[in-house]
Amino acid sequence: MFLARFYVVTRNTGAMNTSSSGNLEPERQIMRSSAPQNLPLSHEALESLPFPLTICTCDGLCVGVNNLSEQLFRIPRAAVIGTLNVLTNATNQDTSRPALFAAAVAGKAGQSPPMYYDFSFPGSQGADRASCWVTISYFPFCDGDGHATHVGMMLQDVTEQVEAERKMSLFSALVENAHDGIGVTDLSGRITYCNPALGRLTGYGDQMIGKSLSDMHPDDMEVVAADHAQAMARGHWHNQMNICRADGSSLPADVAGFVLRDADGKPSSTAAIVRDLSAERAREQELRLVKFTLDRAADSIYWLKSDGQIAYANDTASTTLGYTREELLLLSIFDVAISLKSNDMGQIWTAIKHHQAQLFEGVQRRKDGREIPVEVVTNYLAFEGQEYACIFSRDISERRREEEDRLNLQEQVIAAQQAALRELSTPLIPIAEGVVAMPLIGSIDSGRAQMVIETLLTGVASLRAETTILDITGVPVVDTQVANALLRAAQAVKLLGARVILTGIRPEVAQTLVGLGVDLSGIITRGTLQDGIAEALGWQTGMALTGRR
Repeated sequence: MFLARFYVVTRNTGAMNTSSSGNLEPERQIMRSSAPQNLPLSHEALESLPFPLTICTCDGLCVGVNNLSEQLFRIPRAAVIGTLNVLTNATNQDTSRPALFAAAVAGKAGQSPPMYYDFSFPGSQGADRASCWVTISYFPFCDGDGHATHVGMMLQDVTEQVEAERKMSLFSALVENAHDGIGVTDLSGRITYCNPALGRLTGYGDQMIGKSLSDMHPDDMEVVAADHAQAMARGHWHNQMNICRADGSSLPADVAGFVLRDADGKPSSTAAIVRDLSAERAREQELRLVKFTLDRAADSIYWLKSDGQIAYANDTASTTLGYTREELLLLSIFDVAISLKSNDMGQIWTAIKHHQAQLFEGVQRRKDGREIPVEVVTNYLAFEGQEYACIFSRDISERRREEEDRLNLQEQVIAAQQAALRELSTPLIPIAEGVVAMPLIGSIDSGRAQMVIETLLTGVASLRAETTILDITGVPVVDTQVANALLRAAQAVKLLGARVILTGIRPEVAQTLVGLGVDLSGIITRGTLQDGIAEALGWQTGMALTGRR
């Protein structure tokens, strides 16, 4: 009788034509009272059976239910005997039920697969669980001629079996599809099972079955023996070791093992979960390399929190400032940077975030109080919800010294060049004893005019010259400034007792001087330098003949 309800539940095809709470319609009550009572078993025999049993006529009408069946499904037998037809009151979507029932009528027993029942049959009461799983075995009751008169439906509660199978199936799926390798060995260390992941990790695939732990750990057998002893004593172990792959390469792995026991609690085998550490080791090595690089970088490197606290400092920072790293991590940037004030941190942090990267120069104070000039680059970083300023600081003390040396050298070069230019721009050339000449080339400004006067006075005094020739052939423009400079030079020379001869006056220069109203009285003028030299030498010769010196 319950088979119909099971199919209704599992196929979701609707309820059967029965009333709820066991209250039957009058027609049903008549049917029940008129139901055949000639069962193939006596009532005593039916109740004495050690399993739930329902008896139906060959056309499917339920005529007998024992107490165990009633207890299994929590349905009073009065609600079904003579009223429920397992063939006509149930869905036909499950073809196995009518086929099994028909086979039993034909004299052949059969069993249904496990079916789900949720105690929702009308009239169910007092269920102590939400659902169960059952199988139904169909068999015929035959008369003396071997013809079936009734069909027995033996019911078996297989809930624990189904749930165990489902758990085993789930466990198997988890193991077979696990990302980590999982293996089982017997107590001698021989591998009896490995999941696909372990086969892939080791490169052995299915050929891993039958391998021994000595094949997997040829260089770590002492460690394996110690782990095995620990497992036998504690029931589990955990270690990191290398596994030898099929190609001979080494696989770094994290291995967590445990003991499997038989029904008597005795160790029967061991199982292990193997996790590939290759990627993790590569990341760790990369991080170590990054840290090694940062710690030994030529520049000081700091990570600052938003409040200015130093969160990280490399070895160079410790060496440059004279602190240990532990001491630096107790400081803030305000203990190091002279120009920064803690009250300005909000504004400083806003600027760091806004500009992202900045380059500037500053001064830092060492632990011993000495100040060092630095070049600083700041970068704003946001990492895992935290804000940082990554600072690269370079000691530029040597650069500053080199710049000072370079400036000093440059000043010396400039001074030497200026001296050379003075000599070239105001050359004083001795012509003969007591006669010197100064040929001027190029423009004459106030600075050069002063140099002309200084050179003339110095040369006349040192050479004891009596005649000085100023040649302006190479001066392109003679204006009031140039004319005044020439007059001042001549007057200064005359104060030392020497006379001045002005040569190289071209016609346009003469016209300019006249136009400017320049008074050249007291100055001897000649057209060319050659004429001036001749004049000076002739005068000197005359003085020599008269004995004037």
